[in-house]
Amino acid sequence: MGHTARALGFMLVLSLSVHGDASPEDDSLTKCTAPGVRPAGWPLASRSEAVSTKGMAATAHPDATRAALSILDAGGSAADAAIAANAYLSVVEPMMCGPGGDALFMAWDEDEGRLWGYNGAGRSAAKLDYDTLREELGDEDVLPDGGPLTVTVPGAVRGWCDLHAKLGKLDLSEVLAPAIRAAEEGFPVAQRIQSMWKMTVDPDEVTSGGRYPHALDGFHEIYGTSSCTADATCTAEDRMPNVGELMYNKAMGEMFRRLGEKNGCDDFYAKDGPLARALDNAKETSGVWIDGEVSLSLSPSLSLSSTLTKGPRGAP
Repeated sequence: MGHTARALGFMLVLSLSVHGDASPEDDSLTKCTAPGVRPAGWPLASRSEAVSTKGMAATAHPDATRAALSILDAGGSAADAAIAANAYLSVVEPMMCGPGGDALFMAWDEDEGRLWGYNGAGRSAAKLDYDTLREELGDEDVLPDGGPLTVTVPGAVRGWCDLHAKLGKLDLSEVLAPAIRAAEEGFPVAQRIQSMWKMTVDPDEVTSGGRYPHALDGFHEIYGTSSCTADATCTAEDRMPNVGELMYNKAMGEMFRRLGEKNGCDDFYAKDGPLARALDNAKETSGVWIDGEVSLSLSPSLSLSSTLTKGPRGAP
């Protein structure tokens, strides 16, 4: 009851300050310039800051944060938790790049007393040299927001694997387990993610001016609503799921299972592996320049390391 009374009292104070009924000499009131819900701290923030002694995680999705914390609770390292969260976000945020994107991070190695950085930005397709790119761009001077010219070698997965090899404690299969469950058992679409789900890129760019009219079919097959998956008359808005609707990506779940197997990381980038075959098949529908013969050998690797001097409080 006491907490409720204090909260109500705080809301009343804010209401008075907003409507101008509070005295301007009352400094405790004039500091609050807008309604809020916190009894202390910055009134515009919706949550109090998190405090912990055993580990913390912060992501764009509460279930991804929960996945990271579950890995820490299981005895995993911070690197394990980061990979678990990133993989989970790959499932529940389909409008982001996921495993097809990049991985850029810094990690502190307590045993070595060393901070090392990782540039996991995938390289451009081996066959897409400068002259070929200029020819494809025509009169344009910048790359388009979407389409095959912007697709690079996936660097995220190599980044996960390298980070896990250096600082991981749990088996990679265990680290990826939360993401696999979400992909195979389904996940409810969050409000914020649903609002971002709509494809905002120019369809003309994605289809290369109409040369590849089915370039988006794969995305909509997995993430489109059932009534619009195969209907070419559906708009991007029509295809979007509702908030709370269960969505699945069993193909990604299977990919994560393979990644967690012995030699899974090397197999992911193998010239004759499943990714290479999928990319070769995708050429016909989307026009991507990456192929399994050359481009996948250009995956990133550890790029930077440096020693830090500890600060006055003994922390790196």
